[in-house]
Amino acid sequence: MEMVFHSEKSVLLEDIEGSDIYRLGVEADLNDIGVAAGVARWYRQLHQSGEAFVRVHGDDLYDENDIISLENIEIIKTKTSTQSNPVWAEIEENLDVILSIVKAAKRTLTYNDFYYTNMVVRKDKSEAFMFDYNLLGKGYAYADIRNVCSVLGESARRVFLDEYGGFDEFEVLVDNVAATIITLYFACKLKKFPQWAMQYLQSLEDGFSEKVRDLLRGAK
Repeated sequence: MEMVFHSEKSVLLEDIEGSDIYRLGVEADLNDIGVAAGVARWYRQLHQSGEAFVRVHGDDLYDENDIISLENIEIIKTKTSTQSNPVWAEIEENLDVILSIVKAAKRTLTYNDFYYTNMVVRKDKSEAFMFDYNLLGKGYAYADIRNVCSVLGESARRVFLDEYGGFDEFEVLVDNVAATIITLYFACKLKKFPQWAMQYLQSLEDGFSEKVRDLLRGAK
């Protein structure tokens, strides 16, 4: 694909809708195993190449995990009326330890915004990649893997994971806690609490405490 222009903060690509080779993503791509394989290759390259970039430029990059703070947890508790849930006291009591564990996860470039509306697909499905980089930043690779797998169909999800390759199980422990806090914070910033965050809200009553304890045990 032709890059028409770029600056330090922007990239201008060719007009996809006028391309003979590429097209914009469609909802059906979330169930397409060929597209899933292409997406996996793109993410693998992003994560592999991103480690070196983050080592040099990491201080200037957005990190979703910076959202995890006492102030933002208070926002979540208030907006979701979950102040009495004992998991928050457990998190607040151990927040310094939790943050140190989260920061210990290896950082690379992360896309943070997977959905078909942000995707370009080669018409023969041999290639797929993401555009719209406003949430691109640094993070641990599994956050992107979880983000992609959460919306792919079952067969496409299996192909994505096979094509991407292995991931660090330590990052899964981190993500089980961090993703819940981050997702609930974003949901609470909206005027109406969104449906896509309901499973995370429900998890506060169903298993989140154990995930917090698993993370703390894993650090010992």
